[in-house]
Amino acid sequence: MPQKRMRVQALVIDHRTQLRERDLIITLLCSDGTKRSAVVRSGARPGSKLAGACELLSESTFLLAEGRALDTVCEAQLEASFSMLAGDIEYFAAACAVCELARKVSYKDLENPFLYALTRAILARMKELLGAEQAHTRPRTDVLASLVSAYAIKLSAHEGFLLETTHCVLCQEAFTQGALSQPAHLQVAREKTPALATLAASTSLAYAPPMASSPALFFSREQGGILCQSCASNEAMLEPIALTHCAIIAELLMSPYRDIVDKLFDHESLRAVLHFAHVWSAYVFDTRLFAFDFFENSI
Repeated sequence: MPQKRMRVQALVIDHRTQLRERDLIITLLCSDGTKRSAVVRSGARPGSKLAGACELLSESTFLLAEGRALDTVCEAQLEASFSMLAGDIEYFAAACAVCELARKVSYKDLENPFLYALTRAILARMKELLGAEQAHTRPRTDVLASLVSAYAIKLSAHEGFLLETTHCVLCQEAFTQGALSQPAHLQVAREKTPALATLAASTSLAYAPPMASSPALFFSREQGGILCQSCASNEAMLEPIALTHCAIIAELLMSPYRDIVDKLFDHESLRAVLHFAHVWSAYVFDTRLFAFDFFENSI
């Protein structure tokens, strides 16, 4: 029986398995959000016509012959390439963390167009930033931490795991100045981000240095958000979190990628938010995120 053929537009999000001597197995995130694995015959052979379009971080139009376990790439035409990110270790680590998350939440028969759009948008933004890096004054590690954190937070929220940061998830009490716990000092030179300004108005927070005497807020993976001190007394597996970190998480969730680069968050706050995004994603998707772990440790 002849194999069924299909034409799909997809991102190559994994390109690490070599089959036999010159064949490759790649993982595709299709434009409808489904995930497919395909064999590229002679893809590892020098001069292969399919090699460029099947490279990691490439967006291509593929003609696939459908198989039981693996499809076969018959034709491939390159549409856009983000492979230039592989030439920079920090950008490549960030891109790998993004692709790893996309692989973990996508499935062969489950359509999710938002996942494709979200993933393509962040890769395109990274490519744009790498090409015009001299025009930006923020450290590249801060820019990448902001983008990857935003991707993880947006993706988990879309998948039904919204991280609640505005009130205690158990008693529903909105956070006030009494719940403020050692906020990170944000360097706000030109603007106050909307989410942070809203929280500042409700807590009388004027971007002051940390106040050691304030009671703590706690991040709970099991409860899906932030707990006040009284509710946290009966819970396990908690991590302290500052109110300003909660505001950054809310800001990253609501901001498009093009605006996130200009947010003036300080380095230590971004490291903390990246950690919470990592822990939250690993917990809700029930997986170990090796590339994300590498990226977090490199920041």
